[in-house]
Amino acid sequence: MSLLVKKKKNIHFCADKTRVLAKLYIPFDTDRMHLIADRILSLSEESVKTQLTDMITAFSSRHLAIEKVWAKNFLHVHHFFSGTAISDERRLLIGSYFTHEYAIQSTAFFNPSIVPHFNQNGMEKGSLRVILSFRSVGGGCQIM
Repeated sequence: MSLLVKKKKNIHFCADKTRVLAKLYIPFDTDRMHLIADRILSLSEESVKTQLTDMITAFSSRHLAIEKVWAKNFLHVHHFFSGTAISDERRLLIGSYFTHEYAIQSTAFFNPSIVPHFNQNGMEKGSLRVILSFRSVGGGCQIM
């Protein structure tokens, strides 16, 4: 069976960065928290600056004021770093390690479904007007 599309719609489905949140990430396992803390504390200041620059480049296009989010997230985990002098750059990098993105909608489309449209008036013989639908991934949002 061949399919001829006579009228193609100019519709595109694109990612929407306004549907992505930066949320606090706290592992359930405190051992994991200590591993992350130790890894970040072992970095040289030069490495911290390089990684932070990379993180800002990667995330600033999707999140306004991402550095403020990281600073706030650092405050939630600062007790794992007590007794250590920490530069402002390292604080932000730590905050970034304890941040994850959560997509509230449209990160993936799946389960396509196509059915004949209920109104076939005006269609040429052998033509069929259809309705196409699909689902998108997402969930509720919880802002901390």
